[in-house]
Amino acid sequence: MALAIGAWIGILGTHITGEALGWLRYAPGLSMSPFGGGRVSPSWVAWTMGAGGVIAALVLSMYGYIIHRWREREAQIKAANALIRRYVPAQLADRILSGEHREGDRHERRNLTVFFSDIQGFTETSDRLEAERLSDLLNEYLTEMSAIAAEHGGTIDKFVGDAIMIFFGAPEATDDRDHALRAVRMALAMQARMRDLNRAWYESGIQTPFRIRVGINTGTATVGNFGSTARMDYTAVGNHVNLAARLEARCAPGGILISHSTWGLVHDAIPCVGKGEIKVKGLHYPIKVYEVVMEG
Repeated sequence: MALAIGAWIGILGTHITGEALGWLRYAPGLSMSPFGGGRVSPSWVAWTMGAGGVIAALVLSMYGYIIHRWREREAQIKAANALIRRYVPAQLADRILSGEHREGDRHERRNLTVFFSDIQGFTETSDRLEAERLSDLLNEYLTEMSAIAAEHGGTIDKFVGDAIMIFFGAPEATDDRDHALRAVRMALAMQARMRDLNRAWYESGIQTPFRIRVGINTGTATVGNFGSTARMDYTAVGNHVNLAARLEARCAPGGILISHSTWGLVHDAIPCVGKGEIKVKGLHYPIKVYEVVMEG
């Protein structure tokens, strides 16, 4: 487009100059031209203007090409950034893209609130569905849960089949109470959304509803980059992470089970019911647990 405009300018300039400026040969006092023999030659002026048009065409063409490539590159970067956010936690992606997260940032000790969930009886449900239908349901479920996690500022660690791990307190942190409140409120929102999804799925012909179990615990964990030199994973590890997973396994379908440490941070804002003590693998002492009272 720019080249065409520039070429048009050059042709038009040559034509106008050659036809309309013939009087220059009679103009007194004009400087000598190497082509005019003592006077300014209209053809020389026309040639000069035409050359200027060609140069303008080249400049405009180059400018247009640079702008096109810049916009194309900008679109590629935008698409790449969106893709990065699909494979790593959004908060981590923002830090990487802004240059705040470096490969040398291996790991650190943080106080986290850790969330685990899975679908009760998922294997049995999957046996009753075609693979394509099961994939559609699972992707819809994970999409809905991810959106709720994003609304509450949770860092999605990973999906393992139908299981989800999310934590609060890294890479961005506020305070322990805020992390715990957001985690529990997120869990409540997920359970409420599951009721809506199950109604819609039942009406579409899915007889067995999905029911999720949730375990939440607050405590110190090691969080950061783990893996090989070729591939890294941003995750959290430690006994308190394991405890959240154990609580999820002991939770009743459709419920939310939290540890005493999480309960201590949220019970004044969120109703909970004590469920006694449980023994979990990996710990030599019993754990006090509480069930969050479901809204509605």
